[in-house]
Amino acid sequence: MMNTNKESNKTRALVAAIILCISLLFTTGCSSADVTNDVKSALGMEVAAVSHTVYVVDQTKYSAKYDLNQLLSKTISENYAAYDSTSTIIRLDGDAKVVDHLTYTNNGKGGGATWKEKDKLEATNNVIKSIINNTSPVADEVNVLKAIRLACDELQTYDDGIKRIVIVSSMIQTMDPINMAGGLDAYSDSDTINETVADLSNIHELPDMRSIESVTVYGLGHVDTTSGEQAELSQLDSTNLQALWQAIFESSGCSDVTFKTNTPDGAPLDIDYPSVTPVTASDIGNHFVYADTTTNESINLKDDVLCFNDVSLSFQPDSAELITSENEALKVLSPVISYATSQDVTIAVFASTAWSDDKEALYDLSSARANTVKTLLIKAGVQEESIRCYPLGYDLNPFKCDCFDSSGEWDEDNAKKNRVVYITDASSSVANVFYQNLD
Repeated sequence: MMNTNKESNKTRALVAAIILCISLLFTTGCSSADVTNDVKSALGMEVAAVSHTVYVVDQTKYSAKYDLNQLLSKTISENYAAYDSTSTIIRLDGDAKVVDHLTYTNNGKGGGATWKEKDKLEATNNVIKSIINNTSPVADEVNVLKAIRLACDELQTYDDGIKRIVIVSSMIQTMDPINMAGGLDAYSDSDTINETVADLSNIHELPDMRSIESVTVYGLGHVDTTSGEQAELSQLDSTNLQALWQAIFESSGCSDVTFKTNTPDGAPLDIDYPSVTPVTASDIGNHFVYADTTTNESINLKDDVLCFNDVSLSFQPDSAELITSENEALKVLSPVISYATSQDVTIAVFASTAWSDDKEALYDLSSARANTVKTLLIKAGVQEESIRCYPLGYDLNPFKCDCFDSSGEWDEDNAKKNRVVYITDASSSVANVFYQNLD
């Protein structure tokens, strides 16, 4: 009986709290959002926080085209978790400008879950429509840095709430002070990146991002090549570009930056955009080839990097012992064997791992895996002195993927991308990118 009474008392207390919150709607004139949050609080539930989000969208001549509704609707809806949240839209071109500002309000429609979801859907659609209709460029060139500074200035007008920036852009700037029209090769050097960021700081071009909770970037490195003037960027170009912007964001005070790898899914628009300078693509080209048993043996490792993932060269977990049979491994390694035994060359074997907090253990594991591959190559007739092995662990891999998603949860799909053995000619341009990371 005593337990039953306790449960009954709890129920009465909850009902009383709900009735009290609902009565506030009529006695104090509070909004439906207040009632909803009070009820949630009384029930011990998490109350959604107001958020202020700036959307920076590039639709210039060489920007990749996306279905913006598909790309952004979930993000916008999540940012509209509470009434009074705002969306500010910035047009990204040579003259970055705020083009619209929208606030998510209940409009007196009531605070029930059905009404709220309907309000949110309508508000989300309004943001998408505004982005599509208001971000066509009006000036030549692209100034990403100015757009980000403008976004930060807008967010600093709010004292409270979560502050976020969402960017849809290749992140290529064609204007000073970081004019990238000449290409992105220079940014494979961490010293150059550090010098660039220091120069931006000295001339007060870095945005103040200390109050910004997060930045999400969609489409970094993706460009529209249909005009024939803009060449496709290589993976190395995109890697260099990300390294530069990561350094800029972190130096500006924001470390929570997520680069999404969405590829373009929209048809190019037949619009007479202002002229934008094409960006010189890397001479190295898109040189990463994921090897399998059908890979052509005539691949020139002076130009290409063969990547062996956890399918083509599968290792036991936390071990340098192969799951793949020796015959299968030799078959998938045949392009390397053919290249290294047909001429006087030296090949470089770089082994990488997924993340762990024990960096030394990862270094040792990748060293052992590189040597497992070396042993196989020697068995197949490659001279030992023609093979150099370089362990990367996780941190030293210049092409690593983040093993955690934006929520801080382990992302096994991305983790798998890091369990790779890269093989190329030791004197190739891309080998130099690895070497610079090892220095």
